Amino acid sequence: MIDGAGDTAGAAAAVVLAAVLVWAAVAKLRSPIRTAEDFASLGLRRPWLLARLVPGVEVVVATMLLVVRPWGGTAATALLVGFTTIIVRVLLDPEAFVGASCACFGGSSHRPLAWPAVARNGVLLALALTAAIA
Repeated sequence: MIDGAGDTAGAAAAVVLAAVLVWAAVAKLRSPIRTAEDFASLGLRRPWLLARLVPGVEVVVATMLLVVRPWGGTAATALLVGFTTIIVRVLLDPEAFVGASCACFGGSSHRPLAWPAVARNGVLLALALTAAIA
């Protein structure tokens, strides 16, 4: 590997992931009712509270990615593992979650959950890990 290539890859991954997290946070904040309804459809407790807290966490993690990249990458990894776990739980038990919608990007993407969301999160996890260790 060329000297500095890891730093460049880590920095690029952090910037891309930070942009995705801010986009997701803004979308959730612009549609708090839809976001809360989607969180409720996922079986999450206190969806109205989560509709306000999750975007804040996303912004904090995005800031960490840009300011303290290894810690931000670690935080982003944990956040994405949590999000992905919820998605997989819903997809593995579709009868229990009829009509479950992805609250991933607030009202900007109101779609039923499907396996491509897991694949997308896999890509985001790869970015998070790259930011954490490169």
